[in-house]
Amino acid sequence: MSPNFFYSNYRLVVLSAAVSLILSLWCVWADPVVNNDGVYYFRLAGEIYEGDWSSVTSLYVWPFYPMLISFVSAVTGLNIELSAHLLNAMLYVLLVIAFIAVIHELGGNRRTLLIASLIILSLPTLNKYRPYIIRDAGFLAFYMWSMLFLFRYWKTSSRASIVAWVACLLSAFLFRVEAAAFLVGTPILLASKTGLLTRSKWLLSLIIFVIAAILFSALVSWGFRHEAFLDAKDTTDSAVQGVLHAWDRIGEGIDKKIELLRDDFLQYSSKRYAWLVYVSSMIVVALAELVRGMSVVYALIVGYGMVKKVTFPTNRVYGLWLGVIGINVLVVIGFEIVMGFVVRRYMMALILTLMLLAPFILSSLYEDWRSKTNIVNPRWLFPATMALCAVVTIKGLDVFTDKHYLRDAGHWISANTPAESNLHSNNLILIYYSGKNAYRNDANYDWSRTTALFEDRSWRKYDYFAINISRKHPEKERWLRQRLLREPMKRFRSRKGDQVLIFKTNDLS
Repeated sequence: MSPNFFYSNYRLVVLSAAVSLILSLWCVWADPVVNNDGVYYFRLAGEIYEGDWSSVTSLYVWPFYPMLISFVSAVTGLNIELSAHLLNAMLYVLLVIAFIAVIHELGGNRRTLLIASLIILSLPTLNKYRPYIIRDAGFLAFYMWSMLFLFRYWKTSSRASIVAWVACLLSAFLFRVEAAAFLVGTPILLASKTGLLTRSKWLLSLIIFVIAAILFSALVSWGFRHEAFLDAKDTTDSAVQGVLHAWDRIGEGIDKKIELLRDDFLQYSSKRYAWLVYVSSMIVVALAELVRGMSVVYALIVGYGMVKKVTFPTNRVYGLWLGVIGINVLVVIGFEIVMGFVVRRYMMALILTLMLLAPFILSSLYEDWRSKTNIVNPRWLFPATMALCAVVTIKGLDVFTDKHYLRDAGHWISANTPAESNLHSNNLILIYYSGKNAYRNDANYDWSRTTALFEDRSWRKYDYFAINISRKHPEKERWLRQRLLREPMKRFRSRKGDQVLIFKTNDLS
């Protein structure tokens, strides 16, 4: 953040930071039950806090985030869970300030900065993830700071800016792997700028590219097995072999999907278009998730601005903005190919990059609305747009979930069963709140693991069963009662009808 930005807008910065903290507090209060990923981070942070570094990579392949949680706990004296929420709240403050600073760097005036603050604080998808214990908050914060220094370097060619940009992306890489894509792709965008094709600038781009290539090699040999769901045995000492093996696994998965489309969905001569159907469906799903992530209102605002060719006051940065969007699109496509599906939170960097145009569009609409001459748009357009944004904001604050019954069931088990008793459960969140060491190394907690226990009769080694049953599959309760020949000793229900059944099994022969 430049001194000029802070001193001329410190009231807005401080107020935005305070509101961000209040929003984080509200979201955690409304949704206090930990998410599945959070359980892994809490476990690993606890191990680090206790000095057990041997399990750092065995539990999870991205240890930096839980290391930060452990550090916050050590400094503040708070428990691991509160420390994680405090860390996330501070990371979201960094993200909010960075978003406003980028708008300032792009030429935004005071009105545009105020609108930018309102947008980033009210973005529904971002607020939805505030109570989640996930690495994304750190990645998005440092990604947005990297955007600030990238735009500054584009305008000034300052070496300090490019060094800061690299530092921010390296920090983002410690949270999520896709930061490497920007380290690889952005030098190409920088080299395309007129005046950058000098020997020193090409050398700088080459250095950045080499750093990114080294990170990519480290990614393949260490972390790719997690992102692509590969087993530890699939990770070899050779990064090249790791890449080849990973792509073989990904290719096999894609071929199976294409084969299913060809054999079970398409008919006659249309079978030849299986690839086209597969690619088209992935594009449609990605676009639908993008619109949902932005909200329909903001998606229409940004789309309207691009059609109307609303640009940034700062000259010559629009093309760079489009280039960064292109890199984000490639990242999303890459994840969709690897995973076979798209996760909305993996689109957040793309969403935030697109949303950089929104404050300038709304500011332009406001200027047109207040003008009494040369009105381009209907006078109702701006107030109607703001009314829709207000509705989206209010709706986005409803982050209440229906997971409390899982926490309640876990707490009941902790309070009403012997500490040394063995528990089997098909729900990770419940296990966490139970305090039992009922975790499994393969992270497989689905229903099939429960049925497998009865097939090999290994269920007898457990003292208690705590099974989460969806309202959509009531037959699973009948199946359990038939196998155990008894009613559950305790039952916890959600508002929607999902339930946890707790059975005592240590008295069964």
